[in-house]
Amino acid sequence: MSRSRSCRSPIAYVTALAAALALAARAAHADWQYTHWGMSKDQVMLAANGALSPTGTRRAEAPYVGLRGHYETATHRFDAAMLFDAGDALTGVVLTQRTSAECRSTLGDLQSKYGSAQDLTTRRGPLKLMWNDAAAGNRVIYESAPAPEHGEIACRLVYEPIASSAADGL
Repeated sequence: MSRSRSCRSPIAYVTALAAALALAARAAHADWQYTHWGMSKDQVMLAANGALSPTGTRRAEAPYVGLRGHYETATHRFDAAMLFDAGDALTGVVLTQRTSAECRSTLGDLQSKYGSAQDLTTRRGPLKLMWNDAAAGNRVIYESAPAPEHGEIACRLVYEPIASSAADGL
């Protein structure tokens, strides 16, 4: 009997360890802050704990802005827009700032966190930088351009899942 128990014990241990590692890997893959890619609008609103409100609009083309609100970190404040696909699944987050000082600070923090960016700026276009955060499965895009309405530089961050463009099987 003790032999049978000892044979099951390693199997049970390995199974429990595999389950714990799977849960830890899922927790480490946080998508964007308090959300997970693919969440519904209701799930995102619940996770946002009152920080987001429905836009009341739904466009036929996707992605569309389904929720708006604010997002704050210890050092930054943003206007937030949550993007959803035609099936109402979360596909992206757009964070906007409206002053040059905020944008410079945010860009510095992004460079500190992610390192060198891929520069996607076109000759006449706004500054556009991109980082792939493979650990979190996110693409982070920073764009800034003059905002003529208030004489400042405005910027936005776009978070979206890294999606493979490779064909199935690659």
